Amino acid sequence: MIRKIKLEREEIFETADKLYWLFIESLEKKTADTYIENDPDVINGTKNTEKGKELYFSIEGILEELWQLKYYKR
Repeated sequence: MIRKIKLEREEIFETADKLYWLFIESLEKKTADTYIENDPDVINGTKNTEKGKELYFSIEGILEELWQLKYYKR
């Protein structure tokens, strides 16, 4: 049971990441730049701005709520 819950939690993070990047990639560059910025510590890398972090954690939070509804309904 613990292994299954862990897998489902990992799926939440993977799904949040996919949804976040689908959204970011659909934006015009100027708008996308309000969510992500260049990361000087990683070659060709990016990192989330505060606005980007808020969006990502909002997506993740919604998915966690759905996961909890599914898990606790059993």
